[in-house]
Amino acid sequence: MNDSVYMKDILILEEKIAKASNPNTLKDDLSCLAKDRNINVRIEVAQNPNTSVKTLAVLARDKYYVRYFVARNINANAKILSQLAMDEYKDVRCGVANNISTPAEILSELAKDEYPDVRYWVARNINANAKILSQLAMDLNENMRCAVAMNSSTPTEILSELARDESPEVLYWVLKNPNTPSGILPKLEKDYKKAEIRVLSELARDERAYSRYCAANDKRTPTDILAKLAKDVDVDVRCAVAMNPATPKDILNELAKDENPLVRYYLREKRKESH
Repeated sequence: MNDSVYMKDILILEEKIAKASNPNTLKDDLSCLAKDRNINVRIEVAQNPNTSVKTLAVLARDKYYVRYFVARNINANAKILSQLAMDEYKDVRCGVANNISTPAEILSELAKDEYPDVRYWVARNINANAKILSQLAMDLNENMRCAVAMNSSTPTEILSELARDESPEVLYWVLKNPNTPSGILPKLEKDYKKAEIRVLSELARDERAYSRYCAANDKRTPTDILAKLAKDVDVDVRCAVAMNPATPKDILNELAKDENPLVRYYLREKRKESH
């Protein structure tokens, strides 16, 4: 194949992809493009908001990458979504779980999925009913409980239960949820701050240097913990304390005497930025 023929084929493919991705392309044209030999063209059709249910039903039997985008398409009906909810690939099932067109009956089945990623997107879906959200609010996976706390469809009773969670991340999202009862907010804010300090204290005592670095780098870390971390055996931890905008002057003055030049360097850089 010579270069001119090759370039012509590339331009034709680019035109097809542009047409397949255009939301103004006619349904009949999208139906024709759905039969294209190139998978990239079919992927664009699969995610086009103007693609018909009939065309999506055909693409739902296509290769994995195409099925994933069909699963995410809001035009997919319950029959298509039900089929894809049983797909062998978890990413396809995640697509169904994340689709705002997925009905509660299908979400109910996906809420039992063995893969946390699938359950997470069920917990985030606004179509998840109270029974589903109540089940996921008890999940051992912290991310799952955060997802329930984020969901604008989560009822006040479930949010009130999540307000007793030990995780500061969960408490944070309960605080942010507009459905959280105003009566529990003052106590929730206090509990959230306590949980934050508890987690930061645990990180600061962790034997792993990276955990201590995270505590040293966090603006919410209390002064007494920063003072201990400023004497840490790991130089990166001490550097993080030096760069932390919440570190008070007396601790910074001590770090200015640090034997390691890297700590002193970061301290100088920080002072330059503040001027």
